[in-house]
Amino acid sequence: MSKHRNPRLFWLHFEGAGTDSNALPAQVLAKSLQQVQRIVHLLAKIHRGDPFEGVQIPNEIRSRFGLMCKPPQEGSFDLPVEMSDLSNQVSQFKGYGDQEAVYCSFQEVTRAIGKGNGEDFQQLVPDIRFQDALIKAYKSAQPPKQIGVVLSIKDGSQKTILDGRTFQSAYNQLYSRRNLDVVSGSSEYVIGLLTGMDFGRQRMQIKPSCDYSLKVGYDERFEARLCELRNKLVRVHGRVCHDGNGKPIRLTDID
Repeated sequence: MSKHRNPRLFWLHFEGAGTDSNALPAQVLAKSLQQVQRIVHLLAKIHRGDPFEGVQIPNEIRSRFGLMCKPPQEGSFDLPVEMSDLSNQVSQFKGYGDQEAVYCSFQEVTRAIGKGNGEDFQQLVPDIRFQDALIKAYKSAQPPKQIGVVLSIKDGSQKTILDGRTFQSAYNQLYSRRNLDVVSGSSEYVIGLLTGMDFGRQRMQIKPSCDYSLKVGYDERFEARLCELRNKLVRVHGRVCHDGNGKPIRLTDID
């Protein structure tokens, strides 16, 4: 099995009835690809710092973060897919570096969801609206049970980062943890030490206590002021979600 070093390549691995002979119902393939493309588009919006805005995807993101399918690997239904720029126009993105950043985010989020790791997922995607949309897309990418086929996702070296055979269990674990986490969400202030900033993703890290920290999105308008406050106490207001022990784990809807 060959190894591909393309920094934006991943594999969709369909496993089940008929796939050993390179056969797969067209509607199954089309739906899975559509949902994976939506996942990439949503992650590109997060990378750019766009607001959620429901199902709307800007045309620039559609053209800069398209998926290009290559021929399936012989003897199976392993479909190589490349994140590609489908536009020849100049945009505000910084070129391939942005595609690679979104691809990296795709791998991290896919791995977290594949493991049912709600804590990592919430750190990677703090906004609850994007969380809901991403979880729904990953769920919808799986073929219907009656087809007898599951979808796994592999990285560019064909290492599995989401196993379709265990996806339902991971999905249930993720949602049960998530429902527990968000049940006590309320509007309040969080005070903590501003310990770091991610300018690319427009996130800051604040430390309300010595034993945990929170990653919080911020508006670009406040970036210069936040830089002045690094390693100082800041007060942030928004919707705070707690775990079962009452510890804040996420801060969304910042105002």
